Amino acid sequence: MPEGRTSGSHQKRKGVILSSPLKRFHVREHLSRKHVDGPVSGYEISVPPEKSANYSNFSINNLNVSTPNLLCACGRCFVVTLGFRGIGRIHVDVKPFNTYIFSTKHVHNHPEEYSDVSYFVMKVQGDHEIWSTLISDQDVSLARLDPIKVSSSGQYNVFLTLIYTNKSSAYGLEKYQEKELHCPLCQTNGTCHITLQVDVANENVGNARSGWVPIKGDETEMPTNKIVVSDNGSAAYYFRSWKNDTFFECPTCEGSELLDKCLVTKKFMLLGDSHMGNAWKVLQKHFTRFRKKMAVQWRMRADGLGVYHNLSPDKDFKGYSQGKVPSVFVPGNMIKGLQSGLYYKLQQDNKFDAWIFSSGHWDLRDTSLDIYMSHLEELIEMWSEFQRTTGVWLVWNGMPAYSFNRDIWGGLEKRTNIKIALADHETKDLCKRYNITYVPFFDISFPFYAKSCDTHHYLCDGETSPIGSAQLNLLLQTICINM
Repeated sequence: MPEGRTSGSHQKRKGVILSSPLKRFHVREHLSRKHVDGPVSGYEISVPPEKSANYSNFSINNLNVSTPNLLCACGRCFVVTLGFRGIGRIHVDVKPFNTYIFSTKHVHNHPEEYSDVSYFVMKVQGDHEIWSTLISDQDVSLARLDPIKVSSSGQYNVFLTLIYTNKSSAYGLEKYQEKELHCPLCQTNGTCHITLQVDVANENVGNARSGWVPIKGDETEMPTNKIVVSDNGSAAYYFRSWKNDTFFECPTCEGSELLDKCLVTKKFMLLGDSHMGNAWKVLQKHFTRFRKKMAVQWRMRADGLGVYHNLSPDKDFKGYSQGKVPSVFVPGNMIKGLQSGLYYKLQQDNKFDAWIFSSGHWDLRDTSLDIYMSHLEELIEMWSEFQRTTGVWLVWNGMPAYSFNRDIWGGLEKRTNIKIALADHETKDLCKRYNITYVPFFDISFPFYAKSCDTHHYLCDGETSPIGSAQLNLLLQTICINM
């Protein structure tokens, strides 16, 4: 029997005792509700005093745990335990509470309701930073993702949002795919976050990562060199770079001497899909200032779909999405460019200082995570041989999160943020193994991934948005300062 579930129930006249290996929660029904949906204000869940410390079996190795909390959303309840491993590493453990569906008359036992996995967006917010990642109650694959490591001691609020209730939808498998849910987990009093106090001995821990910093209420005026994003109008955050957040006032502002120098003295080749293409359009505004004086020697090739392209979704996406059409892969643009010798000739003729490339959103949408990663490793090995032969610097510009604001397929796309997060993490490891510089995009975009400036981009038609500006800012710092 899965951990955290029960084999039976003990009913009383005025309420129900739900047993679990963690605690015995007393549930009293106050409102007529067919199931738990959102905050469970219709139920009073209390812990008998004599059982309040009985959670040792639920403890996690090397984890300093908090008292477990019961949170519910969209008809499911979970036991959530917070703590931290090491210095500043926040960890959240989620387990399904039981197999019960609540009703006003009796308690039903429906094991099939919890037969699959649940997936959550986890957001951690403090006075000094905000981070987001993905976790699951049963899918151990997500444990590979980098932990959230805060840099300062203080109080942090942890928010969990249920987004998928089965593995098929989370990974875009060849079955019916449900839309991404947006169900905040809430306690019985309607509070939809858990507070955790974190003590960090080394105040510099975590400063090597980029991140968004909450703007406090008393900060009426922000410095002009901050890139600011608003979260649904309720709060605002500015981007803190892991390098030098004053290097650019913003990527499209004129007058940045370091950027101007980089544009006219360096030679870069950019390769990618529409995300890279939109960044190129933003840079075009800078290029026009120099064309009368000297040539800007940056180049862009729209070589997205760079790994292996799946032809089947192009011909019959509906049939493919329903698992009725088999995949048919052909070499993508970057593989063809490397195999044919085209990229070698371009490097020989132009002597670029670096090649900045990325690929994945379409490749990943149209196949499984495992197949995509095997294809990507093949591509990275080809790039590594290109680097050994030419001696040129290679930079991977990461994949952004997906906003699901594109309606052409009703939100039912096989690229999900579960797949993108895991692919991004494994790509980071590949880049490290093959000595390719990695610039993050997913980590920057995911805390506010629904706020794309169009259907799914974070830079649009030559204009900036805060998320896209922050990532382009970081990319330009990397390639202009590190040279």
